[in-house]
Amino acid sequence: MSETRQRRPHSWAVLELTRLGERKAEEGSLVSLLRQILKLKDGHPVFVPCRTYTDGGRKVSVHLMQGYAFVGADGAALHLPSDQPYVKRMMSSKGTHGSRVLSVVPDSMIQKMESELSSSVSDGIGIGTYVSVSDGVYKGLNGEVIDVVTADDLIVVRFNMRSLDTLVSLPKNLASPTDRRANV
Repeated sequence: MSETRQRRPHSWAVLELTRLGERKAEEGSLVSLLRQILKLKDGHPVFVPCRTYTDGGRKVSVHLMQGYAFVGADGAALHLPSDQPYVKRMMSSKGTHGSRVLSVVPDSMIQKMESELSSSVSDGIGIGTYVSVSDGVYKGLNGEVIDVVTADDLIVVRFNMRSLDTLVSLPKNLASPTDRRANV
């Protein structure tokens, strides 16, 4: 059974986070919390410009826009409940007749931030680093980097699963360092 890939939104709503929201972003749990709070489907696009990983036993967080998150806005009815602790506000401006108009950013800006974030995080990837693959055929798998091909910006990752032990070459920007060694 094939998984249908969600179309990228043309525009993204901007959310300003609370301190607790920023903490959840660093923990990696903010995306699912935002989907729950905003009553969005599991696959609804949410981008948090923050990645946290462990390098040499110390926790490293990379932020592009600390304090903000973005939610795909195309056709989505976005309503932010006032009694939640993670988002200060959904950015908006005054429209005609006193109504509020959702402030959005174009997908090209989000794509640029995703690329910059992947590049920043992939700088910490070297031989022996355990990585999690974020996109493509191997999305969601964790493995150990056994080689780095600097000229082509590729890494060779060893995926060790119950019935399969394989080496795969993939673009470095599709992987993020992780503490998780096993594929569940």
